[in-house]
Amino acid sequence: MRDRWRAVGALTAISCLTVASCDGDVGDENQGPQQVEVYSWGSSESQRLAFDDLSAEFEENHPDLQVVNPAEEMESRDQAQSILESRLSQGDPPAAFQSRAGAGLSDYVEDGYVAPLDDVYDATSLADALPEELVEQLAYRGTVGEDQEPDGDEESGNGDEPVPDAEDGPFYTVPVSIRRSNLLWYNPDVLEDAGVRGAVTTLGDFLDALEAVEEETNAVPLALGPGWTVDHLLENMLLASLGAEEYNELWGPTADWTTTEVEEALDVFSEVLEHTEQIDEDQGWQGAAEAVADGSAAFFVMGDWAVAHYEEMGLVPREDYGWVPTPGTEGVYLWLADGFSRPAGAGDGSGDADAWLEFAASREGQDVINPAVGAIPARTDADLEAYTESEYLSWALAQWQEAELAGSFWHGASASVTWREGVDSALRTYLRDEDIAAFQDELEAQARDASAHLIDAPAED
Repeated sequence: MRDRWRAVGALTAISCLTVASCDGDVGDENQGPQQVEVYSWGSSESQRLAFDDLSAEFEENHPDLQVVNPAEEMESRDQAQSILESRLSQGDPPAAFQSRAGAGLSDYVEDGYVAPLDDVYDATSLADALPEELVEQLAYRGTVGEDQEPDGDEESGNGDEPVPDAEDGPFYTVPVSIRRSNLLWYNPDVLEDAGVRGAVTTLGDFLDALEAVEEETNAVPLALGPGWTVDHLLENMLLASLGAEEYNELWGPTADWTTTEVEEALDVFSEVLEHTEQIDEDQGWQGAAEAVADGSAAFFVMGDWAVAHYEEMGLVPREDYGWVPTPGTEGVYLWLADGFSRPAGAGDGSGDADAWLEFAASREGQDVINPAVGAIPARTDADLEAYTESEYLSWALAQWQEAELAGSFWHGASASVTWREGVDSALRTYLRDEDIAAFQDELEAQARDASAHLIDAPAED
């Protein structure tokens, strides 16, 4: 591993912020429309503008309601998330809040901060519009808090806490925007200088290309950003080595990290790390993305939010930068999803929270926000014309229709915050000691603790 790489720092947990709605009085002609607090923590200009577009379209459809985002003027995402969590814990919830769909919301579920959304799914027939695998992976499989009403009466593996019926769900997030984690960004000119010809599609291709860049150019083979980008690389290498089915099993109730296959995946990860260099972490992940753009690095493994950054830089796709699925993951979408959740007790029967959630679930709502934010809709019936201006989005939408799905552990789709932090802790120890056997043992210990209370998805008929 290169000397300039520093150990991974502690990560700021990705909270499940969301859209929220105030419990304002229904206005008369003088008071105006009722305010709906939708708590949205998007911090970039494109995210805020996209949310404004969604809000404006919602208000056009619901002229008696006005969306208010209390996080809009906050200085940072961390501040917004902290205030939201405080409000939830104090019983002062908004109507809805932005969340990361999947297991990352489990702490809120277990604390009784969020309510199931099965009624919204039923009212909008949302499950019928989503990929079947996504529906299965969105269904909550863990314990629920005292204030929740589980669908079943089974007992969890951790004691006497009730768990939801594995056959039904429930669902706690309306997924709106799909992101892809498993993408390899590259500089075409650097690869040409290195003599790399053709697509880099397999792990063997990738390792050969890294070595060629190291030997033939002055560029960094694989750029890294802040500490969490190494966790991001880890999930990509696990998926590339194991495939979607075995990767998904790592985050389920029968998780087994002791296998030879996992050992081999960690060996590949270790080998790839030998060709990495951390770009100034004060520049964030954007610094590593820019290193690829300016030719000081050849590759960078990052999610598709990199597209918006490259577009803001005025770069031309396929000329100034290119992308492929992370080698070894062709045909698999390592997904994460932003959406909205409903706090427990929100709405007070006024219907404002449900109105927002149902609009966010709709084809109309998803086709408003996603082209503007640089993402694709969770639904499979999107208006394709809305995405044709972006070469990346057109490509991604076509991929989404047919891909196998695997949930990103790092970005909250397949692992709880506690589990994710445990993996990060094990990784930081490995980067310091470089003991891969101990790393695998610690990953197994973390999985054993975190998966003990999970239940599996229902068997197919």
